[in-house]
Amino acid sequence: MASELRVNTLKDASGNNSVAISTVTGGTPKAYAYWNQETPAIVDSLNASSITDTATGKGAINWSSAMSSASYMCTTGSPSVSSSATYTPVTIDDGIYGYQTKSTTVWPFRDLYTGAGSGFFDSKGSICAAMGDLA
Repeated sequence: MASELRVNTLKDASGNNSVAISTVTGGTPKAYAYWNQETPAIVDSLNASSITDTATGKGAINWSSAMSSASYMCTTGSPSVSSSATYTPVTIDDGIYGYQTKSTTVWPFRDLYTGAGSGFFDSKGSICAAMGDLA
């Protein structure tokens, strides 16, 4: 038999540190992915079903459950490649690298290495967390 727990506020075991349920449901990522594009494979995830590898440093994360609209946002990160360069998943149109359109079920990425020999690069450990509402 299914059951429901209806609450307005959560507190820790001692009755302190309260947080409204709306903060928990509205303020937490609805999906995240940690991937290795060299394989390519998703290493760990929540609500991510697979990775699509389209070219060196380019691909997409496919969500298991759709977002309510394509206006959700993803925060991203990658490990440092060296102390003199950055390595960043990007989805912006800067006029040089182009733009990939995201949808409610697909978040495209481009892993870009800037520094000596800059360009697209297959990451061994990029991450993204999607903020928004599920459909």
